[in-house]
Amino acid sequence: MKSNITGKYILDKKGRPVPEPDVEKWGRWFETAKRHIGADTLRGYYVSTIFLGLDYNFSQKGKPILWETMVFYKHTKRSSRYNIDRRFSSRLTAKRYHNSIVRWLKDHRSLKGFGEHEDRKG
Repeated sequence: MKSNITGKYILDKKGRPVPEPDVEKWGRWFETAKRHIGADTLRGYYVSTIFLGLDYNFSQKGKPILWETMVFYKHTKRSSRYNIDRRFSSRLTAKRYHNSIVRWLKDHRSLKGFGEHEDRKG
């Protein structure tokens, strides 16, 4: 992927990230873009995986980090808190992680133990 001084990206028609140096063009795209690649609600949890549109790799080394998976647990009608926040450099890895959380929640009552499960998987 090319260097991108603004750190802004859009998705092409095939869903691949491409640098977008024009901030106004990026903003127009961002306002209407379909950025979710996963959104599931089960057992009181909301699992969301999105294309960020911004590179969260602030080290300037390695691949851009452009996707994020977050898990929120709705514990009251007015607020929710997140349990997991993880970012990725590839769409495939982000989608796989999203799916692994969904599978875990289908088999378990909560996220308890999920982190240890991920550590064992390597």
